[in-house]
Amino acid sequence: MRAVDYRAMLNAVVAAQQAIDAPSRGLKVMTWAELDAIETQIDYLIDDVMAAMQPMVIGGASKTLKTSIMIAMAIAMATGQKLCGRWQAGRRTVTRPGKRRTQTVESWTPLRVGIISGESGSTVLKDTARRIAAAMGVTPGDAGACIEWSADLPDPSAGSGLSDVRRWVERSRLDVLYLDPAYLLFPGAGQHAANVMIMGAAIAGLFRVLQDTGATPCMLHHTSRGASRGKTGEPADLADLAMAGFPEVAAQWMLIARRQKYTFDGSHKLWLTIGGRAGHSSLVGLDIAEGLRSDPGGRRWEARVHTQAELDAAEAEQRETASQTALEEKVTRLRPAIIAAFGEQALGTELGITAIAAAAGCDKKTIQPVVDRMTAAGRACDPRRRARPDVANGLAAARQRGLEPARGTARAGAETEANQSIQAASVSRRLRDSP
Repeated sequence: MRAVDYRAMLNAVVAAQQAIDAPSRGLKVMTWAELDAIETQIDYLIDDVMAAMQPMVIGGASKTLKTSIMIAMAIAMATGQKLCGRWQAGRRTVTRPGKRRTQTVESWTPLRVGIISGESGSTVLKDTARRIAAAMGVTPGDAGACIEWSADLPDPSAGSGLSDVRRWVERSRLDVLYLDPAYLLFPGAGQHAANVMIMGAAIAGLFRVLQDTGATPCMLHHTSRGASRGKTGEPADLADLAMAGFPEVAAQWMLIARRQKYTFDGSHKLWLTIGGRAGHSSLVGLDIAEGLRSDPGGRRWEARVHTQAELDAAEAEQRETASQTALEEKVTRLRPAIIAAFGEQALGTELGITAIAAAAGCDKKTIQPVVDRMTAAGRACDPRRRARPDVANGLAAARQRGLEPARGTARAGAETEANQSIQAASVSRRLRDSP
């Protein structure tokens, strides 16, 4: 890649802006009343994701499907579909049919979208667009001429590069223009990459050139490697974007991070951090299944959005399942020793949890949930109770037959009778539970 004079690039952006502004309109000043009287509203091109005429940055670590998500956004806007089955795309219009006009009907008009992607190449762009369109149930014919593509990124250091882009946007009346990726637009940043004054002016100048054509600009950008290292599972934030200027200039953003480490199975579990100055803000999970080339039918595109509450519930369920699985493994492993310990207890020896743990060869903390599980299943008596239920039941039966003196030998006889029934039950249980 040839070296580019960064200051020349910045001067070219400024010159292009000056050419657009000429003749100068001067400084426009208004009173608060005049400002309040301006009739303006925020129009969304993708509901709660992308507001019109607000410069946007899509950021994420390398290979987090930034370009694929950009294409999904473009197809949704060009066909009036929902992005990932959740966010409605297109220009919203409200009509009131009928004479009384008591009801309103919402509709979404497709938008015209331009994509300049200089990293993936035409072959990958075509394959990705085909898979996403098939998942949405649309074809290139459904979009008509609403999406236009280019694999040639403009050179901001050359005035002709920005002029060519501006003429294209105006000629095609584009509503949105995607630029992918940002680092190829600023190849000469070099030592100035950390200077928010210089980078902010260059980025804002480029955005302003595109906004003046009536298009909403969206730039794809990487997060820094340092920010991504060791953060798997955590959402990204604006401070993670590489180079200075991007967090400050972005009026709205979609930041992508991995919820789980990629295991090369074609399944991506991502975080989407969405926000903007217009007031939209959300943090959701996005699962994308692309599959593998070796899968029947090849690769695909399946996208599903999860709210934070859904993710929390799923995580809690996974933890509970893992805990129950581990407990069942403990029960299976320690069952013979537990049965032996409870057998001794059933013969009349009062064993506590400490004695059962010693008989099983482990500590009380390990054995307690196992004993609880077996007690709940009716396969053992609870050793924490002072009197075993079967002993108490035997004494109650003895009292009903008139064997209840106040204290002494008659009580001992009742206990003996109860113990005999306990012993019989213990032998039966041993035979039933023996492996």
